[in-house]
Amino acid sequence: MASMRVAGKIIVAVVALAVLASAVVAQNEDTSVFRVDLPVTLRAKYPHSEALFGLPSYGGSISGRVIYGTPHLNHTGCNEIQPDPEWPDEPILMIDRGQCDFVRKVRNAELAGAVAVVIADNQGLCGYGTCADVPCDCSVPPVRDCECRMPFMADDGSGGDVNIPSFLLSRYHTDKFKQCILGTAPEGELCHQPTPVVATMEWSLPRRDGQVIFDFWTTAEELAAADFRREIAYLIEPLGTSIRFTPHFFIYDGAKWGCTREFNGNFACGSQCVSSGRYCSPDPDGGFDTGRSGGDVVAENLRQMCIWKQSNETYPLDFGIRWWKYASLFDTQCAEGDVEWGECSSSQQWAAGLDPGVTNECVEAAGGVDERGPVNELLEAEVRLRDDLVIVTLPTVVINDVIERGSTTANNVLATLCAGFVEGTQPTVCKYCRNVAPEALEQCLKNAEAGSGSGSGSGDGPHGQNTHSGAGPPEDSSLPGWAAALLVLLVLVVIGLAVGGYVVYKKLKSKIDEFDYRALGDDPARAPAALTAADDASHQWGSIAAGDGGGDDDAADEAGGGTADAGDVELRGDADI
Repeated sequence: MASMRVAGKIIVAVVALAVLASAVVAQNEDTSVFRVDLPVTLRAKYPHSEALFGLPSYGGSISGRVIYGTPHLNHTGCNEIQPDPEWPDEPILMIDRGQCDFVRKVRNAELAGAVAVVIADNQGLCGYGTCADVPCDCSVPPVRDCECRMPFMADDGSGGDVNIPSFLLSRYHTDKFKQCILGTAPEGELCHQPTPVVATMEWSLPRRDGQVIFDFWTTAEELAAADFRREIAYLIEPLGTSIRFTPHFFIYDGAKWGCTREFNGNFACGSQCVSSGRYCSPDPDGGFDTGRSGGDVVAENLRQMCIWKQSNETYPLDFGIRWWKYASLFDTQCAEGDVEWGECSSSQQWAAGLDPGVTNECVEAAGGVDERGPVNELLEAEVRLRDDLVIVTLPTVVINDVIERGSTTANNVLATLCAGFVEGTQPTVCKYCRNVAPEALEQCLKNAEAGSGSGSGSGDGPHGQNTHSGAGPPEDSSLPGWAAALLVLLVLVVIGLAVGGYVVYKKLKSKIDEFDYRALGDDPARAPAALTAADDASHQWGSIAAGDGGGDDDAADEAGGGTADAGDVELRGDADI
């Protein structure tokens, strides 16, 4: 049994890393563009790989002159980059791949004043230049220095402080850029003398004039993201029906891990999986024989899927708030310590206004989570969806079917959500809270949810900086359109009544003047009955591994052995050159 447990650990650790590496496929060409504008001989769109860190400007673009080479010839960017006084303002810095990880290169470029980075690949790419005759088949060993796919730029785990975007481009294309920048083209060609290269990076997000789709991938044992989940919860109510939110759960495909195989009557990965080894999760506490197992994580993920189903279907006007409340309670009351998750989950469901009996019925109807159980419909669908979308890091936010790149914070998520609306259809919270400082976001969202606030300013200051205090949306002294129209209508009605009343009065007076009118006595006039009006009630809404570049950006290639499992991003072929 001990040897089987060791074998299980090896299978889970090694195969999981291989699956994660092979799962990353580029979505760049759908949502981002790298285009050279000058010189005209290079004007085109180019295939590229977008970094999994940094902050792309969804719905925006960056244009600038591409700079290659720094004082002291620091072409790799692995050491501190000294800006050149002759650089233009806001340059796009081109750096060679190799010798250190991608995050380090881009961070150094940002500190030197770059607004974006182009990493020049040091390997050839199939179908281009000296690799033109090499087939783009990752199932065969690599030929010469030719890659079958463009590598992806992984986050080494420290990329949360990088604030500029970066693209990786092929050696074939960047060599042409270098020729122009350095003036090393053959005599008689345009770039035989130094020639400026001007490029543009663009990011787009599919826009919707109805609801923006917001998918959030997480897992029950992801305690490190508990604060992020709490921050995201504050976005839900102010955005209301303008978004369609759905939580999803990171489930590993046991078949790809080799966990569906049996050894001596036991499945290969043991308690790390459920349903006969089909659905798995790494052991949350690192001990196969003690504490919670990966199977416990899968079971809680399934419970939360059913809790979301109950919350969304039974209480559709709550925007799923009961699920959010349960998730918060689970994080604080159940996730840590030696608490038994099943019993603790039931208690927290009652506390969140949910019925654990309904949840259990949903779990069993889907196929249950027995160790030797059958296919589970909900878990199977989640595994297939994760594969289709290529979800490899946690937490992952997907907006309008586009994976959120860069640092995953509530501020960035709100900015991307707002970019997903057609111009003029953004909810009010986008106007007031989109650009507030991180420490002011929660209060701004609370005020936006309540429909009240203080301060002044539009929230959109110069260069995208917030000029509003962050306390919430400022009071708007102007009347909304419908109120102005109603006021005009009321004025017209009052004028009509006044004119009509005057006409009636004149007719009655003329009749009275025909008679000898005298007072009927000394009784005091009776006061008219008092008029009352009901106040309008104001309605208030109630109250995993990241793709790792390792220590060296070439490590990902070595880990994959140059095959389809090398962690490389697939080239989508969007270039028009």
